[in-house]
Amino acid sequence: MILNKLFVFSVILGLVSSCGQESGGIDFGDEGFIAKSLQNRSPFHLRRKREATISDRKACNDVANPPKTRVNTGQRLEDLRARLSALGLAAFLIPSGDSHQSEYTALADKRRQWIGGFTGSSGFAVVTLEKAAMWTDGRYFLQAEDELDCNWLFMKGQEDDDAAWFTWLSKQMSQGAKIGADPSLTGALSWLEWEEFFRKDSKNLTLQPIIQNPIDDIWYDRPARPRDELEVHDIKFSGLSWQEKVDKLRTELMENQFDSMVITALDEIAWLFNLRGNDVPYTPVFRAYAVVDMNQVLLYLPPEKQSVNVKRHLESEDCNQKNCVKIQDYEAIFEDLPRLQDDWKKVLLGKKQAYTGGASFAVFGLIPESKRKLALSPIMLTKAQKK
Repeated sequence: MILNKLFVFSVILGLVSSCGQESGGIDFGDEGFIAKSLQNRSPFHLRRKREATISDRKACNDVANPPKTRVNTGQRLEDLRARLSALGLAAFLIPSGDSHQSEYTALADKRRQWIGGFTGSSGFAVVTLEKAAMWTDGRYFLQAEDELDCNWLFMKGQEDDDAAWFTWLSKQMSQGAKIGADPSLTGALSWLEWEEFFRKDSKNLTLQPIIQNPIDDIWYDRPARPRDELEVHDIKFSGLSWQEKVDKLRTELMENQFDSMVITALDEIAWLFNLRGNDVPYTPVFRAYAVVDMNQVLLYLPPEKQSVNVKRHLESEDCNQKNCVKIQDYEAIFEDLPRLQDDWKKVLLGKKQAYTGGASFAVFGLIPESKRKLALSPIMLTKAQKK
């Protein structure tokens, strides 16, 4: 796994400098997204009487009686800062999602929750060498106040200038500071937006992709991933076989002049292949990537999910044609994409739309700019049709 991640890192570093703004617009509502409107707001709208401090926090002046829901994050932050210093980073950005930009994630992917103690589904954390700050929206103001301990500043969504995490972070940073983030946990459009703001900042800040997430290095009690086998979703419930769905997808791609699609959204993969899993609580999906082009179908699964039942369902044994599914190991997608694209002219990558987070920058960065296109996933629209 580490070798695969190092391979991705080297490729992304080679491509990141050429990543320009993609067409299709930017439409993010998560806490990590910087609304373009913040660029042009007048000083009146951005004015705050004084900077948020720990003393503003609930019960942080009465340390003897903290809310019982708080977790002591002091050692976690100390360990993370040690890792940041070793990496030459002045700060680290921590979104809520997983490698598939899911809103609801597996327990093993709740990095932002573990480092901060805040359990809400939406949030964005920034940890510097001196401070830690958490942003969330109005649904979670009371919950976050009770769950974040007094190591954290609580910034409260879009109330004022502090709502723009970039503005706050820029104030904390020295000239030329390096800001780290895991490109697999950030949507491509969000990453490009962050780069744009860092480029424009007067302090000459740099956004640096960190493939080996430093939180993973210190998460000593990280939950194990479920090893439950995948279940075949019977056609009496699905309505169409996976072969018919793949044929429809290929038709959509050809009509829009694409010759391939890299699929990263877990719900879309589960729907396309008529499979269900138990990797995420209360959500019948499983960790996977998929590639569909005119000549082959590839499904990337963790080894424990590659059961005989799944292989039989997907006709994977001795698969050597376009109407069967070749099953590959989950991490191999990052090694395969640079090789597969040699046969592609135009690749579709899903962009963020509604609840779908779109392709991560880690995947996006492996496809040359001349070949890739971020667009609304045709699977998202097709699976919404009930016949």
